[in-house]
Amino acid sequence: MQLDVHFDTWKKLTSLLADEQDTHDAVIRRLLEAAPDTPPASAPPSAGAKPQGAYFKEVFLPEGTQLRASHKGKTYFAKISGSEWIDEATGAKRSSPSQAAYYITNNHVNGWLFWLVRRPDDDMWHSLNALRSSQP
Repeated sequence: MQLDVHFDTWKKLTSLLADEQDTHDAVIRRLLEAAPDTPPASAPPSAGAKPQGAYFKEVFLPEGTQLRASHKGKTYFAKISGSEWIDEATGAKRSSPSQAAYYITNNHVNGWLFWLVRRPDDDMWHSLNALRSSQP
């Protein structure tokens, strides 16, 4: 049997392979076993409820989302508080992932590729860019 998946999905599955003997099928089985029986964090909010968090382009990051990045051997952290991206070291507000990356690297970099993200309901860190392609 063949299963068609988006290239970004295949890349994400490949990044979760434990070693050279691991298979994509085993990764999917692990993910399905670990998946809660509740809707994912990206599910639309119930009627009347206004979600707390921030939008960057088409990606919604809920209140409490953690962000991290590494540059020149140092790890940097940020969080979503209220509706803003907050640099945890300085408390400065950032307007985009790329702006936040610029303040760390002092260079123009793609913030979507620079940052890892962990939403409140996530068990592990994900590429911010992977969220960008997975949301409607």
